[in-house]
Order: sequence, then structure tokens, then C-alpha cells
Amino acid sequence: MQNKEHNDNSTPNDKDQEEPRPSSSVTPSFSSADTGERFCWNCGKKIDNPTVKQCTNCKAPLREQDKQKILSRTSPSESVKCWFCDGTTSGDFCGICGAPLTRSALKQSKETASKKSAEVDYLASIAPERAPAMKVDFKKAIVVQSPKDKEAKRIDIPLDELKAMVSKYVNIMDTQISPQIGPQFIVEAPESSKKVFEDLTDDPLLQKNNLKVLIRDEQIGPGAEAIVLRFFHWESMPPKERYSLGNIKWNIILFIATIATVGLAGWNFTRETYAAYEIQGGNMALDIFLFTISLLGIITIHELGHFAISRWRDVDVTLPYFIPVPSIPGVFPSLGTFGALIRQKEPIQNRNALFDIGISGPVAGFVIAVPVYFIGLAQTFVVNKPADYEPPDLTNMPTVLLDSLFQQIGFATGLIPTYDPDTQLLIQHPMMFAGWIGFILTGLNLMPASQLDGGHTSRAVFGGKVHRILSLITGILLAINPSTLVFGLLILFMSMFQQHPGPLNDVTPVHWSKKVIVVVGFLVAITCIPLPINLLLSLFGGG
Repeated sequence: MQNKEHNDNSTPNDKDQEEPRPSSSVTPSFSSADTGERFCWNCGKKIDNPTVKQCTNCKAPLREQDKQKILSRTSPSESVKCWFCDGTTSGDFCGICGAPLTRSALKQSKETASKKSAEVDYLASIAPERAPAMKVDFKKAIVVQSPKDKEAKRIDIPLDELKAMVSKYVNIMDTQISPQIGPQFIVEAPESSKKVFEDLTDDPLLQKNNLKVLIRDEQIGPGAEAIVLRFFHWESMPPKERYSLGNIKWNIILFIATIATVGLAGWNFTRETYAAYEIQGGNMALDIFLFTISLLGIITIHELGHFAISRWRDVDVTLPYFIPVPSIPGVFPSLGTFGALIRQKEPIQNRNALFDIGISGPVAGFVIAVPVYFIGLAQTFVVNKPADYEPPDLTNMPTVLLDSLFQQIGFATGLIPTYDPDTQLLIQHPMMFAGWIGFILTGLNLMPASQLDGGHTSRAVFGGKVHRILSLITGILLAINPSTLVFGLLILFMSMFQQHPGPLNDVTPVHWSKKVIVVVGFLVAITCIPLPINLLLSLFGGG
């Protein structure tokens, strides 16, 4: 809902006039005798930009020849040339740009615009607290929302000054006031949106007043889209305060607790392995330590990758919050942790930054997981087969393709110790197990869904609509796989009830190289997620 910027009750309008009819005496827009300002002949809306040929409020034409064409057309015609976009179309409204083509369409557009205005007036009368912008003299200040404080804030910037600042960077087509979000500008797309919007965002006027700008491509009429700029207040916490001891105490406590729970899980896993296969000559304490430091190292480096790129991109984030999960032998076996998370404390500026922050964690974690895996692979235990040994049923055993590939490399290069398959077994070292877990974490995080790391990258590259479709498809495919059923259902739940907010500047596309990276990332993810062997056999005709 929008409130007209010009609220003078004496402004000429035709709310009480009859339906527009052809007349050479009616001009496409008229001027106030007192101010010289121009207004739409159809709805009375103030025209900010004298060069535009369409009213952004009711979509009426502002040129005399275009106006006369519409007023003379009383019914829809086939294959007519649109006065606004020059496309060939049919019907009451242009099927290309949504511009009205007939008198009835013009009347409908005007009624829609009047209804929006009436809704704003009604809202202000019954709930003035929800319409803070209507209480402010815009010659002195504006009112914008502060999502962080969950309230409206008065900003001592005259509306004209804000408009003048925006005009330095883009051509303003219309200025509107929303009772919920304050002033907004409908602007023309600049030739270089990346440079222009970066300069606009960094303008001293916005920086001084802690204002951020939301830049969106939005539908402003039937079939018509334009770039809309909105502003909100956001004051970031200084880094010295954010990372003071008082603010990171829980990060430290949870990290220490996670060391303990992962160490306990490593002890359970290593103790059971040593006992089941009567491993001789090993160092259980060292193996527990190697498992703990390896798994925590992969998770920590993953999160620090996000942290480092976020700070590089000037995004306020917390240090990692680790999630400890105690392992109870025989009752609740676990890895000792559900990973870690970093809380983002301010919006991400643009799609390139969103992509970089999303991809940084999986890349950093994967870079650590690979050497951890190979070091563990080289320490594979060789044990004698127990007398009562029976080969396990591998039919539904989950398989990570990258793990299988690396094992083949290990055999080919002699990295895996030689053994007699008739009398001996190869037993996975705890450090190799930690690397294997790291692969799975990387694969799941790279899935192009919801607000996973891969979801951030796909949202940055493909936009909101495609991202939502990919999230649902990914959730369904993961739910079909027995090894990832729970994770797939979680993604479906998140996709249906939690929409990705996107970056502030959702207009400027990412660099082309990021489109290549997102495809490579998805292929890596496929090789890292657990797949059941019977599924692989059916795919390759072996089952």
C-alpha cells in the first residue's frame, strides 16, 4: 500500500469526474498554478520525472497522442501496437508490459490505484502506530523501519535531500511513501548496476545515518517491472564490542563442551574397533586424539571460512557456536556434535557477496577433509580375520563415491598397506573416518536448497524463484534416498516455511565465473553424499 507524496487536498484530481472521454481540451498531464508541479490527468498523482510517458500510479499515458488512442478504443482489439512498449498485443492490457490499452482498462487501473490510496488512509485512521510515515513532516525528516530494533525510527533527513542523493546515481521515475516502510523510489535501471549501486550504498548520507538500501526488481503493474529502492535503519555492533570476552563466552563454553563430547565419541568408536578386531600395536589414546582433532578441525575450518569471508565482505557475524551432543554407548551413539553455526548479524550486500560467503565454508572444510582422509587411509589397520568372521551384508550400506575413488587411489599407489584378503581384513582408522564424515558434511552443505551453503550460492546465481524450485526438488531427492531421508524431510520443511531473504542488492547478477563454480560444487556434492549400493547397482545395470 502506498501513500501519495503530494497530500495537498487542493491538488486537482478527477475522483468526482465522469469516466474519461475523448476530448482535445484535456491535456495528458496538468500543472498546479501555485507550484508548477505536474500531475497525472487520470488519477491526480504527482509526476516527479517530466520525461516519463506513463504514470507509475495508474499506468495512464502522459503523452497526448497516446491518451487519445486509449480513450478512442472502447473495446479490446486484436494485434494492436502498445503505446508504451511498442509490442504487438491484444486485449484490454498489453500482454508484454501490462499497460492499459482501452478506456475500460484505464478505468480499472485508476480504480486499483484509488483503492490502494484508500487502504492507506483507512490504515492511518484506525492504526496510526502502523503508519508512522504519515506523522512526519517530510520537509524535515523521514521515518523508516529498523528491523534490528523491531520499531520505526525517525531519521533527520529531509525527503528532498534523500531524493537528491538518489538522483546522483539513478534516474527517479517516481517517489512513493509507504506507511509501513517509509519512502521508496522507483528508478530506471542503470547501465552498470554493480558500480552504481555500490556507490549509492556507500554514499556518506546513508553511512552517516546508518541507512541501508534494499534494491529489488518488483512488479509495479500488470506485466510491468521496475527497480524499487527502499531504506531501513541498521546500526552494526563495533568489532571490538562484538568479539569482547563478554560476548564470546558462550562460544568458548560450547567449544570446550564439544571437544569433550567429540572426544567421548572418539573413545567409544576407537575402543569398540580395538576390541572387535583385537588390534595389536596400536595407540588407542593417540587415535582418539587424532579423531577428535581431525573432526573438530574440519568443522572449525569450515566455519572460519564463512567467518573470514563475511568479515572481508564487511558483514557483521558472530564467532562459531559449536553444538555438543553427548554420546551414550548402546543407547544414543553420536559423533559428539551436530556441527557449528555462525550467526549473521546484518544483511549481505549483494549477490556476489552472498555467493562468496556461502561457498567459502564447504571449500575450506573440504580442503582440510581431503588430507585428513589420506593420512588416515595410510594408517589403515591390517588385522587377522576372526575365526567366526562373516562378511557383512553391503546391500544397503551407504557409499560415498569420493571415498570409493580415493580408496582405489590408495590401492593403486600403495598408500593402503598390503594384506592377504583370504586371511586378513582392512579396518578403517579413526582419522580416515573423520575425513569420511567431512566429505558427507561437505556434500550435504553444498546441496542447492533452503539456507544451506549451497542454497546461498544457488540463490545468488539463480534468484529467488529458481532457488525455491531447486530447494523442493533437492528435498524430494534426498528424502527418496534412505541414507538422507531425515535430512531431505528437514529441507522440505525449511523450504516451505522459511524463505531465503536474499541480499540487499538483488538486482545486480553475479560474475559469470560463479555460475561455473556452482555447477562444479553441485557435482562435488553428488560425490560426497552417502548413496546406497543397491541404488548405484541399479543405475549402472549391475543389480
